[in-house]
Order: sequence, then C-alpha cells, then structure tokens
Amino acid sequence: MKRRQFLSAATTLPLLTLAACEKNFPSDPTIVTGKVTDENNLPMEGVEFLFSGNARRGLSVINTFSTREISNTLGSYTLSYVIPSTTDQAELKIVGIFSISPNHSMWILQNGIYEELGNPINIQRSEYGKINTFNFQIRKK
Repeated sequence: MKRRQFLSAATTLPLLTLAACEKNFPSDPTIVTGKVTDENNLPMEGVEFLFSGNARRGLSVINTFSTREISNTLGSYTLSYVIPSTTDQAELKIVGIFSISPNHSMWILQNGIYEELGNPINIQRSEYGKINTFNFQIRKK
C-alpha cells in the first residue's frame, strides 16, 4: 500500500510543479531597451538587435519567438514581447551594424563599466515580464 502511495506521489509531483510554473509565468511583455553610442558617446543609428527565445525538446532546439529592431537616430532601441511559457531561454543578440566598418567592436555597460560584449546576452527567467536595459558602445579596435 505504501509503495502505491509513493508511486502516485512521485508521478503527481512533477505534473504539479509544471502546472505551477505555467501558472506563474508572466503575462506582461518583456521589454528590452537601451542606447548605442560610439566611443565619443554620440548616438549610433543602424544597429540591428534580435530578441528571441527557444525551447529544448529532446535533442532539438525550437524557436519560440523572435523580434527585431534597429537603433534609431538617437541610438535608442526597444523590443517588446510576451514570452511564451514554453520558452526555456530568451536572449538578445546584435545581428547587424550597418553604419560602421569591420574594425570596430561592441561593448556593453555593466555595473558602470564597459566590457567587451560576448554575444548573446541571456535574459534571466526572473526578468521575464520586466524592463531590461542594456546600453552599448561601439569602439574602434
């Protein structure tokens, strides 16, 4: 009898956990915003950003959403998306820089200090449904 109760609990618990995760998943859009400047802090227009998410299904990775935006004349960009509950990982990538030459590199402002960017930037699950700000600087190599 105890074995049957244990097996019942062992199979029910993962289902309840999954249902709780789905229930607590944010319904508000996740907003990714910021500004791109050059090494003289002048705004950079024409930097293309990709905000996307994926889910693992066995050995496969499935895209769950994708949206793009290009920085404007003020160097600003904003992407917004309600991340599907099936998303395991969301990330921000810089996929194109139209106004600079290949001898430039991208830097990200973190804790008040610019660090050379390692693409992509993972958006933590705890930040879904919130505003995430990432500021960048393009520098000559």
